[in-house]
Parts: sequence; C-alpha cells; structure tokens
Amino acid sequence: MPAGEAGDLVIIDSYMCHGSGRNTMPTPRFTMWVTSSPVPGDPREREQQRTKRVEGFKEQSGWKPREERGKLPKLTPLGERVVGLKNWDE
Repeated sequence: MPAGEAGDLVIIDSYMCHGSGRNTMPTPRFTMWVTSSPVPGDPREREQQRTKRVEGFKEQSGWKPREERGKLPKLTPLGERVVGLKNWDE
C-alpha cells in the first residue's frame, strides 16, 4: 500500500492485490468502495439507475448508525450531480 497523509485518496484497481490490513491507529479508518460502469444508451435505463442512486443516498442503510439516519450529509455541487440529485447540465 502506498504511503499517504490524512485525507489522501488512494484509488486501487480491482486487478491489483490489495487489502485494508489491520488498523493500528487510535482513530477509525474510513473506506468507500466505488464502482463505475458505462452509461446506458437507453434514457429510461439511465433514469432507473439515477433513481436507484438517489434512493440509496437518502436511505443510508448500513453506513450510519440507525439513530443518525435521516440526517443527510451536505453535498457539494459535484456531489449532488454524482448522486443524481442534480443534472450534469444544470
């Protein structure tokens, strides 16, 4: 694993051998798994994917304690587009 500073982003291709290893620091380690795929040509399929992303973001199941769910994080303009809350051409 490459060395990094706090807040650095490390992108690892799925073909590389990798693992998170044991966290020996006193603070928790946060990991985000991102998957990308080609944009469907069919507008209806694109809309279905967008709707699924927005619902997943709003539901937040699994990544927040139950008592904190419903308190959505504030997104940057880029984050709003990535999730699908805003169109890329706005």
